[in-house]
Amino acid sequence: AKMATETREANLPKSDS
Repeated sequence: AKMATETREANLPKSDS
């Protein structure tokens, strides 16, 4: 479930911003 989460964040990096 880590890869899926990373992919989701990369698609919509809202937490990073």
